[in-house]
Amino acid sequence: MTGHSKWANIQYRTKSRFARRGKIFTRMIREISIATHLDGSDVEQNSRLKLAIEKAKGVDMPVETINQTIAESEGHLYKDLTFEGFFMGDIAILIECVTDNVAKTDTAIANIFNKYAGSLATKGSVKYLFTKMGELCFAPGSYENTIENIAIETDAQDIIKQDDGTIEVLTTTLNFVKVLDAMKAADLIPGFAGITMHASLEVELNKGQGIKLLKFITALEDLEDTQSVYHNADIPPESYE
Repeated sequence: MTGHSKWANIQYRTKSRFARRGKIFTRMIREISIATHLDGSDVEQNSRLKLAIEKAKGVDMPVETINQTIAESEGHLYKDLTFEGFFMGDIAILIECVTDNVAKTDTAIANIFNKYAGSLATKGSVKYLFTKMGELCFAPGSYENTIENIAIETDAQDIIKQDDGTIEVLTTTLNFVKVLDAMKAADLIPGFAGITMHASLEVELNKGQGIKLLKFITALEDLEDTQSVYHNADIPPESYE
């Protein structure tokens, strides 16, 4: 995995996140709701809820909103949906949704794939290329030795220095919060931290291909039911300009 545009990707997604702040809060509320509905409100016994709360705090959702969502979640009947497909032939696309209207979400996703000439795939066609992991990304120029030491002490799975200087720490999903808390305690604040689907193989794109992919991803992320969109493309920095 070359990852030459890792930090550019993080900056782009951060700007995108703030531009969609209202929708991000809606997605976090849904994720907290479904986690509570499935496995209860005890954060220490419900790892999915614990991660959802961590993600919500990461986008500055007020604690009062988080607690109110947990308290009111038993009446919601949301369902997890995963869509798999391809874009421009060989770019793998994985979309996670939470919805209370499966038919509506199915139609909306299909319409976007049709509009951008993507192709939906059968279950399992894409997902095997991804592994669910915790990921922490630190800006180029961060204290590499300190990050490495803490990652080793907290049993992180891997430490990767990308071509652009970004330092990436990978963890298991269960160990993610432990590693993140240790980094924060050392005043090492990642530019991105969350549970993500990590691609085993990346497809390198040129500027034009990267721009097309970003437009497609943006359309998918604009859907209210979309929680996350993952892909296995290595997008060049100039595509984000």
